[in-house]
Amino acid sequence: MRVALAVVVGIAASACFELDPRTDAGIGDRPEGVIAGQIAIEAPAGGFALSAAPRPIARRAVSPATQATSKVPLEWKAGDALVLFEPRAFDATTLAPALTRMLGTAELAGVTAEVVRCSAQRFCKVVLRGQDRAVLGSDATALAIAALDKAREPGVKAVARNLKKHGFRTPNDELFGFQWDFDFIHMNAAWDISVGDPNLVIAVVDSGLVQAHPDINARIARDPVNNTLVGADLISDDGIDLDDIAGRDTNPEDPGDQLFGAQSSFHGTHIAGTIGAETDNAGEGIAGITWVGQLVPVRVLGDHLSGYDDDIIDGLLWAIGDPDVQGVPRNVKPAKVVNLSLGGPTEPGSQQIWDDITQSIFNDTTNRYPQHPLIVAAAGNSDEDANGIVPANCAGMITVGASNINGVRATYSNYGSVIDIMAPGGQAGTDLNSDGQDDAILSLVGMEYDLREGTSMSAPHVTGVVALLLSANGTLTQAQAEGIIKSSADNRGICSEGCGAGWLDALSALL
Repeated sequence: MRVALAVVVGIAASACFELDPRTDAGIGDRPEGVIAGQIAIEAPAGGFALSAAPRPIARRAVSPATQATSKVPLEWKAGDALVLFEPRAFDATTLAPALTRMLGTAELAGVTAEVVRCSAQRFCKVVLRGQDRAVLGSDATALAIAALDKAREPGVKAVARNLKKHGFRTPNDELFGFQWDFDFIHMNAAWDISVGDPNLVIAVVDSGLVQAHPDINARIARDPVNNTLVGADLISDDGIDLDDIAGRDTNPEDPGDQLFGAQSSFHGTHIAGTIGAETDNAGEGIAGITWVGQLVPVRVLGDHLSGYDDDIIDGLLWAIGDPDVQGVPRNVKPAKVVNLSLGGPTEPGSQQIWDDITQSIFNDTTNRYPQHPLIVAAAGNSDEDANGIVPANCAGMITVGASNINGVRATYSNYGSVIDIMAPGGQAGTDLNSDGQDDAILSLVGMEYDLREGTSMSAPHVTGVVALLLSANGTLTQAQAEGIIKSSADNRGICSEGCGAGWLDALSALL
């Protein structure tokens, strides 16, 4: 597959780094596909460049002495024990009385051990039962095995739980090898815990979506009544609305924004791809952070990737199912998670509006939004304190800065006390993993694929991980999700100018 790329536009100004480069960034195997051409870089404009069902792991209390060093929690089969012994020291017949003696030594009254089968003249599978002949439960199994292991007969080397293993999930998408950002946040291991919730709705409030792209179309939410795609265009200003329908409508198609002259960024499509490109779909394109779930595109940015507060706020409100947004029917698929990769400078009046609206969402005492939506915002790309950028600076917002492939704050990324977490945003002009491509973020653009850099690209990484958190616990509040994202972060990503809790770690967050 050849991937058409856009034209280089500009590179953000440099900045001082405050931590050593990351040394464990994954390189990965280079896939067979070749990306040919120049990458598209989003240049700051006006001070801010808008740049399978879940498989939860059963977590059980484990003695520190027996807990594995891996971050992945142990699973084991209730009632099962594996008995390892010296070669040819036992067989099924001779192991049974030895186990009876071990049960006595361990003072496990009422517990019996049934030898099921033996292999390689080295170990046997044993089933442990209680007084009523019922197989021991998980916790009782763990306690019994720990006691038996301490009461080993001569020749017995170990008594162990029958632990469950999982294949490490790696999607078969053709261009996945170029997605260094997923390796950076440990997505492969995170996918072994969850790939998402098919019923969870994620809204991308942005420039719309190229809905026909084969790597995203099946992920767009459908109206349960007529099976039509769900989305909306909230742009009311004809001066920036570049589509062929004047005013607001129900078609969120991104017609292009001419951000790069004759070229367009297809910004919302790129963001949606990171969150939810079709994944593990017979080698097609890229992978998304969520493999299942429903995406709702909301178009609020038009010409040169710009939009006004009234349309953007209405787009946010429509996305979460507010009944009073004018010009379009009510959203039949209210979002549980919203991505806002947009923003700009603020002033007191505008700030008060944004603060009031976001607080009414986060502290919804009237149950106006019964799904209790969570919102993620990009910090901005102007290499300044994000405290002056809205909606990034709204209280309670999950605000995301951008790091490069080494985990260092990207030169363009905003910083400061309002940053909660850093996530991969890419850094053009470098190829530190030697894959032949700039270290930007690969995702969908138009009907093709392209590389972009920006906090707009970092925010959807967090949005996707928040969606995975909700697949494990759908009751999480905005504050709880933010707390998990921050407490599980890799603190090597902390910087003196303000990079939040550090680097996003999807695996640690899910655990």
